[in-house]
Amino acid sequence: MPPSRSGSCPQDIIAGIFFLVIGLAGMWNSFSYPIGTALQMGPGYFPALVFGLLAALGLAILVKGLLAAGPGIQGWAWRPTLLVLGGLVLFAVLAPVLGFVLSCMLLTTVATLAVPEMPWRTRLGLAAALTGFCWLIFIAGLGVLIPSWPELLP
Repeated sequence: MPPSRSGSCPQDIIAGIFFLVIGLAGMWNSFSYPIGTALQMGPGYFPALVFGLLAALGLAILVKGLLAAGPGIQGWAWRPTLLVLGGLVLFAVLAPVLGFVLSCMLLTTVATLAVPEMPWRTRLGLAAALTGFCWLIFIAGLGVLIPSWPELLP
């Protein structure tokens, strides 16, 4: 589709609004927790920071979309969207049962099915690398209370 003549890019405008709304909503929600300071962070500090950055990114994309010409809206990639969201749902449902490691591997494997031409060796290598990285951050670093592995004995 040719660039829009009005000097705007509808794709960037919609993406910017989406990121801005999610960022502002996340910031608003994070303020219900104590924020603390940079030296003594409360539970709301990091979410407020991340959602604030997302809102700022959304605003930047929105402004760029309003100022620069670009392609119009062409359609929606349903398959990748459903695979990524499905992987997240699987993780949320299965993490208490299968543990963090297996659930994260499953999440990454399902989400990478959104790229059908990706070789399985790459898919599984990416799943292993991301799982290890996420385990280091969330389980070892932040102490998130999800078991790493399934409990096999009652």
